[in-house]
Parts: sequence; C-alpha cells; structure tokens
Amino acid sequence: MEIKKELVDDLNAVVTVFVASEDYKSKVESALRTHQKQAQLPGFRSGKVPFSLIKKKYGVAVKVEEINKILSESVQEYITKEELQILGAPMPREVEGINWESEENYEFTYDLGLAPEFELKMSKRNKFTKYNVVPDQEMVDAQVKEICSRFGSVTNPEAIDVEDLFSVTVTGEFAGEAVENATTISASRLTEDALKLFTGKKVGDAVEAKLEDIYESNSEKASLIGKEEADAENFEGAFTFTVDSISRMVPAEVNEELFAKVFPEDEIKSEEDFMTKVKESAGGYLSGEGVRKFKGDLIDSLIEKTTMELPKEFLKKWIQQNSEKPVTLEQIEADFENYEKGLKWQLIESKIVKDNDIKVEFEDIKAKALELINANMAQYGQPALEGEQAEEAIKSVLTNQEEARRINDMLYEDKVVEVIEAAVKIEEEDISYNDFLKLVTVNK
Repeated sequence: MEIKKELVDDLNAVVTVFVASEDYKSKVESALRTHQKQAQLPGFRSGKVPFSLIKKKYGVAVKVEEINKILSESVQEYITKEELQILGAPMPREVEGINWESEENYEFTYDLGLAPEFELKMSKRNKFTKYNVVPDQEMVDAQVKEICSRFGSVTNPEAIDVEDLFSVTVTGEFAGEAVENATTISASRLTEDALKLFTGKKVGDAVEAKLEDIYESNSEKASLIGKEEADAENFEGAFTFTVDSISRMVPAEVNEELFAKVFPEDEIKSEEDFMTKVKESAGGYLSGEGVRKFKGDLIDSLIEKTTMELPKEFLKKWIQQNSEKPVTLEQIEADFENYEKGLKWQLIESKIVKDNDIKVEFEDIKAKALELINANMAQYGQPALEGEQAEEAIKSVLTNQEEARRINDMLYEDKVVEVIEAAVKIEEEDISYNDFLKLVTVNK
C-alpha cells in the first residue's frame, strides 16, 4: 500500500491512499470463508454452501467492508507515524464511478485539517483579580428563607393566596377540538391580572380566562392545555380553569429543631450561631463562584492573546459531516465563533499539558469524585461520606464513563490553570455578593 501527503498550506493537507489487490485479497477471502461456515441457504446444509455461491452473493459487500477497514487503519497509522497534529478527523472525499466488481486497484483521497503552531504569551505583566465573594446580610436572610421553605410542611388551605401551588383542570376548545388538561399552577408565576382572578378561589371554583391572561411565555401557555409551544400563535379564545386542589408551603420555624435538621453535625443552640453557620456555608459556595470567574477570566484572556489560525473551511465541513442531526453551513457559521473559541482553548490546554508534563492519576479522579459527592450532600445538610460508604459512592459515580471523563477533564483544566496562575500576576479583592453579581452581569 502506498500513501502520499501533499501540503495545501500550513493548515491543510491532502492524503492519497493507493490500495492494490494484494492489500485486501487475503482478508476478503478469509472473511468470505467465515461467512461460508455460518451461511444458510435453501437446498444446502448449514455451513456447506459452495464457496462460489458465497463469493457471488457476498463478495462485493465484503470487499468494500474490508477495504474500508484497511483504509481506516492505514490512514490512522500514517498520521501517527508522521506525527501529524490534526484537527477533527481525516475527511474522505467522495469517490465516483468505482466498479467494485471489476476493478482491483483503487485510489482514495482524504482532506486533513492541521493543528496550528503557536506561542503562549504569559507573563507577570498580565494582571488578574481573584475575587473573594463575601455574603452580605441580604443574601444570608435569603438563604435562611430558602432553608425554612425547604424544611417546611405542606398544608391545604381553604382559598388560594399569592404563593400557593394549585392544581386545575383546563377545559375549552383548541383548533376545533375539545381540550381537557390537568396541570399545576404556581401563583407566583401568574400575571398580575391572573393573580387577581385566582386569589381567594376555593376547590371547585372556576375561572374563565384567555391563556395570555394567565402566563406571559408561550411555553407556559402551551403547558396549560397540553400543547406544543409551536402552537402558541393559535391559542385563541377563553378557557375554563376549575380548581382541584390547593397546596401551601408553611416555612419551618427558626428554632433548635431546624438547626439540627440543617446542620446535624453541629450543636447549634442560638439563632445567632445558626446565622453564622449559614453565612459560612454561603461563603463556601460563593468562594467557588469567585474561583469560576477567575478561571474564566484567565482562559478568555489567554485565548484572546494567543495568535492562532485554524483551517476554518475544513472545520465547517467536518462539523457538517459529523453532526448528529442535519445542519446547514449557515447554521454552523452562526455558531462557529463559539466553536472556534472552544477549539482554541483545547489546543492551548493540550500544549500546556505537554510542555509541563501534566498527568492526572486515578487516585486524583477518586478524590475529586468524593469532593463533588460531599459538596452535593452538604447542600442538603447531609454529613460527608467516609470509609466504605465513600468508596461505594465513588465507584457508582465512576461507573458512568461520561461522568468519569468529565471529572478527568476538570482535573486537567485545574492543573493547567495552576500553571497559568504561576505565570501571571494575581491580585485578591473582597467583594460583596451583590457587587459580584453586577460585575458578572456587566461582563456577560
């Protein structure tokens, strides 16, 4: 087999593979012999079909299959041997006019997108701010309110009020057909006019209203009558909303019983100590938010400052060919800037990993998995897992290959960010939660 490479430019190459009959004949015959052992045709015992019939029936299909296997393996081996740094995968050009029955020698061509060479510019002249987000009293009060709601109890009041959930049966007519749909409504999501209509209503009471009088968004309007959002422009006329049940969450009282439920490992006796503990928990969460922004700022800056050209036309065609759902070049073009940014970061990250010999060990992955598990447990006031329980939880998480890969990628990114941190200048700054929200909103 002969393979030739031709550089189109610094970012694009063409690889041509010449396949001769001696490259595939023995593989095709072996595959056909396997078919013969398994074949069942009328008039012949199982496994006793003449080879000539097997060849006539399956020969072309097996030949194409074996040649495709050879192509895939040989092109990948060539890329590895030549140490070609490619983007995406080799993209075969369409081959026309092949006569698979009579021809014996073939020529196939692949387009390659080549990874660019680039330099990273990181120095102490690059300044970044790492924000220490401090929870203010307003946030602590909001957290306490959320906790009281989460640990509260559900009651069934006689009449609807402003923060109740209530189930209704919606009846009426849509597109000439009768509609009857049971759904649940949150009073807090209603329009101002709808809230006036439902407030004070009891089980069995009915309200007549148009869908646009109830909700503003088309998706919520559609949910009321069990239809699709795409049908929203046809939502006309009034519907009847009959109240079936009313539920109200009564917040838990701030007392020792609540303290024990929220922080079972701490002996909290006073409201003051409880508020302090809530503030500490909020601070831990906000610390993560500050770190996320800091990492995002580092990554965005490095992408922006790194001069790098990509084989854009190749990548657009490759995305189109490999998309799970049919997609047009116009659709790809609309989102290509985001794709390009993500790819640039992958290349930068890979270069830092290689240049600094960064590795992630399995023990690192297990430790990170447990950290994530316990962080999730803490959100619900549950104690951290230890010993056999921790090992079982880690095993359960890492059995999911997608989740294991996500944690692995997360760890590599953390290690890469550490390298960047060491190379630039960092200043720390305390900031209130509200000011941090404003800062994040402005920078979006």
